[in-house]
Amino acid sequence: YIPTILCRSVVILFILWYVTSVYNPINTIRSLTKNLTGYQKIERYVIPPLDRIGMISIPADQVAQIKAVVEYIQNNTDPNETIFDFSNQGAYYFFADRPSATRYHQICYASTEKMQKEVIDGLEKNKTKLVIFSNNTWMDSIDGVKNTDRHYLIYEYLKNNYIESSKVGTTTFMKRKE
Repeated sequence: YIPTILCRSVVILFILWYVTSVYNPINTIRSLTKNLTGYQKIERYVIPPLDRIGMISIPADQVAQIKAVVEYIQNNTDPNETIFDFSNQGAYYFFADRPSATRYHQICYASTEKMQKEVIDGLEKNKTKLVIFSNNTWMDSIDGVKNTDRHYLIYEYLKNNYIESSKVGTTTFMKRKE
């Protein structure tokens, strides 16, 4: 009976030692606890406030960029006019309160030729005047493939029918050629 208990104790101690030294669960638990308890310390209100954001805290420079882009969109379109986002920043449809020219609120989802032709049809049908073309960040190439390469049909259409109109912070806009 004692040899069995001793043998099992040695095995259990070995397993505990192995798990502790290899997987380091104590530091993992400390890290998780720190992340979870630190959540309550996040400031809940944005200063300055950003319309339609709710109680999400975001950096002031990001607030300024969003406000400037929204202002540009609203000053250059009517409330019922569609816009198109080629830069994977679909939240601007919501912030600017403008409808999308297509069902693809994130252009990265229109990856096949058929889907790209659907986007082009939507732009033509709606005679969309304003396009958010680029934001000069990683979002222009979400997985390392540039939007202009992945969505080559849409890009060709934009090149032929739109011209660069403005740059607001890091965001580049295009307007339909007259």
